[in-house]
Amino acid sequence: MLKQGETFTIEVVCAATGRPLEPQKNSTKFINQCGAVVRDNVPITVQEWNQPKKARVGFSFVEKRTKKDCFKKLMEHFVLPPEYNKFDEEGNKIEENKERRRLVKHFALGKMADAFRKFKQNLARDYVNKNKTPDFKGQYEKLKDDWTEFVRQKKSEHFIEISKKNKENAAKKEYNHIMGPGGYSYWEPRWEKMENELRARGIRPGTEGWDPRAKSWWYGHGGTLHPETGECVHENKTFKPTQALIDAMTAAQEGKIKFNRENDALTKALGNPEHGGRVRGKGHIPWKIGFSQDDDPYGYRSRKRKADRDANVVARLVSEFDVMKKTLDTLVQERSAAATHEDHPADLGSQQRRSSVASTEVPPASDVEPTINITAPEPPRYPVDDVKEMKECHLHYPIGNMSMKVAIGSALPCLPGALHHNNPIPDGYARVTVEDIVSGFEDLEIDIATPEGERRLGGVKRQFILWKKKLIKFPGESPRPTSPPPSGGGGGGGGGGGGGGGGGGGGGSPTPPSRQPTPPPSPQRPAGDQPPPPSPRPSGDQTPPPNPPPAKKQKQSWTINPDPYVPMPTKVPEPSLKPLPTRPWERSAEETAAAAAADYEEWKADCKKKREPEPKPVFSDEQKKWAKSFLSTPSQAAKNLPDDYAREFRTQALMFKEKKEKELASKKSGKQIAQLGEQSKQSIAPLIVEAAGPDAPDIIAAAEAQGLTVTSAREQAANLGMTLRAVLGLEEAPMSEPVITYVLNGPLVEPAQEEDLPQQMKNLLNWYKGYIKNKNAKEYIYAEVRHEHHFKHYYVTIHMSELFQLFNLRELDKSIISCYVLMKIEECRVKNIHDVGFIDPHIVNGYVLEKHPADVEEDLWRFLTKQELKSDILFPYHFGFHWILLVIQFHDSRVLIHDSLNMDPKLWANIRKMMQKVWRRFVNEKVGEFKKELQFKRSVAGTGDIQPPGTNLCGYYVCEMIRRYTSERVPTDNNVKRNNLRKMLSPEARFRPLQEELAGWFRREVVDPKGEHYVEDVELHMH
Repeated sequence: MLKQGETFTIEVVCAATGRPLEPQKNSTKFINQCGAVVRDNVPITVQEWNQPKKARVGFSFVEKRTKKDCFKKLMEHFVLPPEYNKFDEEGNKIEENKERRRLVKHFALGKMADAFRKFKQNLARDYVNKNKTPDFKGQYEKLKDDWTEFVRQKKSEHFIEISKKNKENAAKKEYNHIMGPGGYSYWEPRWEKMENELRARGIRPGTEGWDPRAKSWWYGHGGTLHPETGECVHENKTFKPTQALIDAMTAAQEGKIKFNRENDALTKALGNPEHGGRVRGKGHIPWKIGFSQDDDPYGYRSRKRKADRDANVVARLVSEFDVMKKTLDTLVQERSAAATHEDHPADLGSQQRRSSVASTEVPPASDVEPTINITAPEPPRYPVDDVKEMKECHLHYPIGNMSMKVAIGSALPCLPGALHHNNPIPDGYARVTVEDIVSGFEDLEIDIATPEGERRLGGVKRQFILWKKKLIKFPGESPRPTSPPPSGGGGGGGGGGGGGGGGGGGGGSPTPPSRQPTPPPSPQRPAGDQPPPPSPRPSGDQTPPPNPPPAKKQKQSWTINPDPYVPMPTKVPEPSLKPLPTRPWERSAEETAAAAAADYEEWKADCKKKREPEPKPVFSDEQKKWAKSFLSTPSQAAKNLPDDYAREFRTQALMFKEKKEKELASKKSGKQIAQLGEQSKQSIAPLIVEAAGPDAPDIIAAAEAQGLTVTSAREQAANLGMTLRAVLGLEEAPMSEPVITYVLNGPLVEPAQEEDLPQQMKNLLNWYKGYIKNKNAKEYIYAEVRHEHHFKHYYVTIHMSELFQLFNLRELDKSIISCYVLMKIEECRVKNIHDVGFIDPHIVNGYVLEKHPADVEEDLWRFLTKQELKSDILFPYHFGFHWILLVIQFHDSRVLIHDSLNMDPKLWANIRKMMQKVWRRFVNEKVGEFKKELQFKRSVAGTGDIQPPGTNLCGYYVCEMIRRYTSERVPTDNNVKRNNLRKMLSPEARFRPLQEELAGWFRREVVDPKGEHYVEDVELHMH
């Protein structure tokens, strides 16, 4: 830990990662200070460094503002180069340095995260797992208050499950580096020095020509060079990646392999892909830095297009190779058949070959071998191949064994050698434009992406794309008849003029085919006309049947046949339906009786069967855990329902609205003047005018007897709504209606008022009625306060009379306000409000300050140090018979005072002095931009927030103000309207939602055994 005021200069910073490099000594101090700062300012009870994507109840993480403060405290000890300064000499902000400084901050926060996790791991390993407790001295001094909660977290089921999962993941890691905390940046200059020393001695390093990333990874995982031969050796002789890297780099240098960005030698040698978030061989840096664009000959989309082109070329080569292979196999078979034929012995000396037809002359013998021309089968032709100019078309997409129209466009002519964006067009595709898209197919993925990488059909509208030829249809076209396949016989010659049937060899076979009867001569046809189709042949003939008639035009935009140019064979389906059974209403009486008897016998037989009991289901631990999670997970309906306060406030607002509407309806239009005898006052007392003079002697004497001045007595009389003489006891005070008082085990409210209570107050009242019937019922209940609430463990005692005060809108005691604070702490945790803290009025109040000032000082110090990263700390303070709310604003070193009576601050000067004393101690020991003295500023209560005279509702005003800082902190329209409406409601209607909110919380969290603050009904000793 560096001393306060101690600074060091950083001269060189890595431009890519923001890591300080030179001088090395200061760079090491920078990294070490990252760990010191995070250990000093982040409690070990914080569970994670980064905020998770999915929030969890009771889960804590380091907030962004905390990270910002940690970085600020770190930079108080270090000076970066001028190009990293935030402001110039004149105090102007330098925008171009913002990105450089952001990289330094990112690097520093990463080191803090690593140090924070490592620190907690060491504590768990050295102390928690061994059931030990540190001495809380030195660097462990600040862990004393957090240790109990830290041990509870580490022994919880959730942590044990995470620890087990992390161990399983760590066991999967096959290779571990041996570089220590220095990392690649520390060792790379040393590895380079080792290679240069070998080169200086004339020894070629074994890593010569290696990719820098692969070389760094291999060195960092234990690899080195032999000092005599320069060969690659490893401390583990069986290290698999060594030979794999050598082979990969050798193949790359010989041109056998071409690497591309992350798919390089290291990835090939290790056999697993690169993961995001870090680059092997370079450290925890993102890909955009580890795989720089300068090292990438293509951009991302260019590389994608290149990969598509390579795939198309490979597919075309494979197709051509298959055609060539089939053709070669045919040729070899024909040649082998000719070689196995033996000539007749009589012809061995003859120079002429025998003829298969006696009347045909044998061609003269020749020494030249006959040439066999082999041609590949022609690709199928589609209607788009006959397009000569741009033509409207429909684009179909295959779905199962049919195709559906997805777009309308125009087809371009398929010219030989045509290109698509300077690339050859793949076989079976044609160029089209997309003009209109059928609704619902905008997200359809096309086969070949555009040069910009677009694959959505909706993104290529009015662009040229490639589409399969067989899926391009033209409006109004009929199915095109396919050409007959080639016949089995070779191209035999025609007969003579008389019409002898054409014989022909069967592909060079020496045996002539059997002759068929010569058909009758056909009539002469004009030249150029096609002959009529031949008569039917025997079954062995290869002549195809006549083409089917063209199909009728279909109105649908889809076709059953995926390739409409290949005719489907016509097949008459056979009937597949079985005869239906006789329906009940068609049966006769005898048939119905027989069927009923059969059903009855079947039922009796089924009842007599022995049935095996169903096997008991067996559930895994994961299934049990998943099922149990439903017990603690609130339903979606409960999450979306308004809370108790909002629901009751809406009820009171509707009642207020109905009351106003009735008042407006009851008023008559026009001014009404009371007639004679209808006036409210029938007589007028005589007017007595007294001159203003000194107060009567009896008034002065009565005030002095009570220790008051006449002025202060007059103020009290005004606040209580009484006369001055009544306050001083010189005359009888006006009698008011009798008020219900608390009686042990008596009712909380009058029976007539029970029906008017809202739901949660009714529930709490019913619990109270059942509780007081117990023989051992006590006059109080407890609410448990744990470490995560107010940083220590204790109990709050709630007397039954305080519930009586709450139900009857009387003055609130410290325990009720303390419970309200606990309720808001839980709400802030659920709603992820992390910048608001609290001070418990049960611990710090006027009575404790008067009796135990030293304890109050230590409690205030604990509350401030534990919540120094909060923006506001809400401190309800009770003195005498009055409540105020003090809001400590850390960043401004200011305290806002909310007082519903705007009383003189001298009445609570003691707590003000104590807060100043603790604040000075805080400023001296903590690092930050704090003022030496707290500034107290009164927040003057508005017209609607002033407490009515003669009431003790100050506690309710404090609770309402706490709610504004938590539940209603966002100035939405609803919150503004709610605040304005409060000022128009009566006190009973205004604070009834607070009563309902507190009653619901007591019922759920205090008296319910499943509640967070529930305590067994046993004797507890308060400290």
